Amino acid sequence: MLRKTIVNVFTITLLLFLIRLALPQYLKYLLFPSVALLGILTLTEFILSKRWQQISLKSYRLFIPIVLLLFTYFFAFVQTPYRAETLFKDTFNLLVLTAFIFSALLFDFKTYELSYSLKRFKLLAVIFSSLFALAGIAKLYFMLKGHKWEFLSVEGVGFPQGTSLSVDDNFFTLVCVVGILIASSYLFKELRRWQSALLQLALWVLIVNIMLATSRRGLIIASIFIIVFILTWLTSWFIRRKPLKNFRENSTIFFLSFSLSTLFLVYALFGVSTLKRNEWLASSNFDKKETVVYMNWLTMAGESIFRGQVTFDDVQKENWSTSFDSRYPYAGWANGNYQLVNNLNELGLTGVPADAQGAKVGNWVQPSTRSGNAYYYSKLFEGKVEPGKRYLASVYCYVSPDFNGSWVRMSTSGNLKGIRNWYYNTDQKGTWQKLQTTFYADSGDFKAYIYLCKENDSTFTNLNGHVIYAFPELKEIAPNPANPLTWANTQFELVHNLPGKNRNILPDSVIVMKPQRKDYRFRERDSLWVYGSGLYRYESHEGVRINPSIFVYVSDDFNGDEVALYAGGKIYGFTKHQYDLDRKGTWQQLYLSYTIFEGKSSVDYGFRKKVKSPNDSIKGYVLFAYPEERFLRFDPSNPMTWTGSNFKQVYPLTGKNVEIVPRNSIGLRVDKETQPSRSNNSVYNANVIRKVKFKTNRQRVKTSIYAYVSEDFNGELVRLGESSKKLGGYSASYYDLDRKGTWQKLTINNWGEASVEYYSTTFFLLPNAKDFKKLKGYVVYAHPEFNTFEHDPKNPETYTSSTYQKEFPLVGKNADIVPKGVIGARYDRTTEGKQWRDFHHSTTLFWGVEAESGDSVFASVYCYVSPEFNGQEARLEIRGKVSGATTGKYNFNAKGEWVLLQAKGIVTEKGWVYGAYFFSQKGVTDFSNLTGHITFAYPQLLVRSNKISLIERTGKLNRAGIISGDFLSLNDTIYDNFEISLQDDHFAGPRIDRWRYAIHLYMNEYSFTQKLFGGGFTYTIKFARKFHPDEPQRDYDYPHNPFLSVLLYSGIVGLIVYLWFLGYALYLYYTYRKEYWLFGLIFLVVFFYSFFSSNSPFDPSFFGLMSALPYIIHHTKKSREGLQ
Repeated sequence: MLRKTIVNVFTITLLLFLIRLALPQYLKYLLFPSVALLGILTLTEFILSKRWQQISLKSYRLFIPIVLLLFTYFFAFVQTPYRAETLFKDTFNLLVLTAFIFSALLFDFKTYELSYSLKRFKLLAVIFSSLFALAGIAKLYFMLKGHKWEFLSVEGVGFPQGTSLSVDDNFFTLVCVVGILIASSYLFKELRRWQSALLQLALWVLIVNIMLATSRRGLIIASIFIIVFILTWLTSWFIRRKPLKNFRENSTIFFLSFSLSTLFLVYALFGVSTLKRNEWLASSNFDKKETVVYMNWLTMAGESIFRGQVTFDDVQKENWSTSFDSRYPYAGWANGNYQLVNNLNELGLTGVPADAQGAKVGNWVQPSTRSGNAYYYSKLFEGKVEPGKRYLASVYCYVSPDFNGSWVRMSTSGNLKGIRNWYYNTDQKGTWQKLQTTFYADSGDFKAYIYLCKENDSTFTNLNGHVIYAFPELKEIAPNPANPLTWANTQFELVHNLPGKNRNILPDSVIVMKPQRKDYRFRERDSLWVYGSGLYRYESHEGVRINPSIFVYVSDDFNGDEVALYAGGKIYGFTKHQYDLDRKGTWQQLYLSYTIFEGKSSVDYGFRKKVKSPNDSIKGYVLFAYPEERFLRFDPSNPMTWTGSNFKQVYPLTGKNVEIVPRNSIGLRVDKETQPSRSNNSVYNANVIRKVKFKTNRQRVKTSIYAYVSEDFNGELVRLGESSKKLGGYSASYYDLDRKGTWQKLTINNWGEASVEYYSTTFFLLPNAKDFKKLKGYVVYAHPEFNTFEHDPKNPETYTSSTYQKEFPLVGKNADIVPKGVIGARYDRTTEGKQWRDFHHSTTLFWGVEAESGDSVFASVYCYVSPEFNGQEARLEIRGKVSGATTGKYNFNAKGEWVLLQAKGIVTEKGWVYGAYFFSQKGVTDFSNLTGHITFAYPQLLVRSNKISLIERTGKLNRAGIISGDFLSLNDTIYDNFEISLQDDHFAGPRIDRWRYAIHLYMNEYSFTQKLFGGGFTYTIKFARKFHPDEPQRDYDYPHNPFLSVLLYSGIVGLIVYLWFLGYALYLYYTYRKEYWLFGLIFLVVFFYSFFSSNSPFDPSFFGLMSALPYIIHHTKKSREGLQ
């Protein structure tokens, strides 16, 4: 009785080793106790029968290869310093298998007992493999219906694909293949009809499961089986033998049913158009996403056998991609488990074709969850943006009156500008609305989606009502300032009945936009309610002046603080124009005029309100219409190309001394209606003429402008100035306010260091004011000029900022002392000057240099004074922290002659030193009574350091050996030179790369001893790092080939043992082929599976078991025969 029980437990355990492959995470809890029970029973029987007295070790010599192979594995395990969790699991499984084999040997089967056990195993294997295959088909059906059996999911791995109940679909199909092989062996026997029918049903279930399991190895074996099956079936008609006749009679139903199933599958995959296939799916009750993904993986499993580089995207395109058609949701623009809606015209949607269909979604769709909200979305369009083009994407949308979702919208994604989102107006549920977004970009990809959201929920279980979307369109739209869709960047309301008494200033047929309150944003850090929207985007183009504009209307009840058109970026000019809120209820045209200095710039429009709390709100409304853009170039006669504020044009120019202004110049008038800038308790006006970046240390910038100040002007500090931290020359040229009512020329001439930014600007100030309302009079600027030069003492244009006359060639006695080619700067009564006490003087700061304390400074200039010159003094000066003979005066006794003026000194404190020449007239307030002239030429300023240069010092240190140019760079990280080269081959590539890497490790990183006896399982970490570099937590991978794994963990010695073990197993199967041919065939199939997946000769355990089975059979046979 005990032996019979042991035989039955052995059979069940053997079966559990097989079917564990189908559901490993659960059946292990049956397998492990079963092995333990078998061990206890065999040990009990061994003790009770006193068989230890009959044991002869010679009879177990047969098992030496198994013992050695186990020893090499466990030795490698012990020698491995870091053992991953997976390695522990594999080792435990091997211990279980070892216990099973040991129990079988301890039991010492009788021949009939082993034969009976294996016969029972075959029958049970067919039954249970069929049941698991049927369960797998059922699981696939429910999965495609959207219901997953979550208990099959494995943490960190996922949910099984296809008909597999295990995440390893290869080994699941192995269970089915074993079932097919065993079941096929019964076909050659004479069976009753019900037996034949059940057997054929089992075969059909098993083969269908394999074909639908997405396992390439399963498909290969199943295909081979089908070919052999067909050949055998056809042969049975010609060879008249009883087994073949039985085969034909027992397989006809299977053959026909499988043929029909295959024809249907082939037709579904290849016999219909993708549009028709999509239509079938859309009309079915299957989960569309699950079905599409599954069909793609199934197709890829088959195609990758022949086309290793096929990708999931390739298969997706082949199976489902269609030409876009706005009429049909299944043409690619509807996603998820939507329901088809026909007869849209009858549902109130006009303007679409009669055969157009909609996609209906509700609480039956599976939502995505993000940030505590549930979403449904569908991608309507995707593509690439072409520069300079603007696109309009639209879709019709209907929301049922009982819909309780949070919002429905159309959105775009990508690095885009434009109207990115357009929301369905839920205040008008029960109506069709057209959602539309417009977008543009310099380059890149775009995608357009429709979204449905239920906030503060993770499912759609409580979602009421439904949404229908239909007939999406994508088209290119031309810029049209009259149509906000072509320029607005936020959703808006259309206004057709225009308010405002002066609405006639707007162009005809213009459409006005009104921003929606949902786009108002509260800026907490500033306590501001803000609305802002982009209008234009620009890139820098040298010399281009950008002149955008827009019409704005503000309602009388608007309580905001500011409405403006403004620009951002590294720019200069008139960059912000505010609506005059004192004239609410009127249309005003806001404009800008600016230049991009560097990079990119944006133009935006909007409004804001300062509040005490977010509960305060903006009342009233603002309308925007008809934006335009112009591109200009700097023109001194056109103030729009250089203004820094809003202004009034003045033409023709009038006023005293107006003749000094070039003809046809247009003036820029600044008065109390000009928008001011604020600084502390004052307001000011500034107009940046130009901005540059110095290219060299000798570059100079000369700017001039004509200015007129009315006699009633009450501002201060009217000037032309500059702004730079490191600058040489006078920082400003001031208008003489004692001579209001006259035109004056303001000029500055500056220099700076390379890469320093510089700009010149007009300026005046109104102190103790918040705006220009109290400003009296006005200022007019005209005809600015801006030039850059390299400093050249031969050319006075590069160093003087005063009005002068060029003198060339130079005249006067002794003129030959001046270097040849020099141009002189002649000054007379027309030259501007400045007042100091009772002197009126003209000073030219011609150059400057930074100097260190102790440096020597030298300056010189050639000077000529005409005999009739009635000025007071002419001299050269060195200015700065310098001591010594820092001035050189012209001796008026030498009038009529050229004289070289010189000065020199020692720098007493680090800082700038300057060279300047000067002439003056005493007792006057201008040079109107000045007679004669004075000419300066070739001014020079030199600084000589009293210290050795850095280069010289470094050179001496180098020669002394103090500074070395040799540095040692150490890198203790060792990189192998192996490269993964076949990752794009999805069939054999990943395996071949792993096999190559295993050989690489063995040949290049193993020592001689390791090559002989192995390096343990350390290679598993290296494989994980090499093939999963983006998963640092992963610590286990392997060559996916038992031969290479044995070579790595036990060396060439272990590989020889394995070949011995494997070769002898094959020999034994061949020896007992008449009785156990089926198990030999199962062994070969299992070996085929394991050859591409296993990490040891005993992985999976069923492979180790099939390898050890012939040893057990042989031991049983020989022990019964009494042979040693």
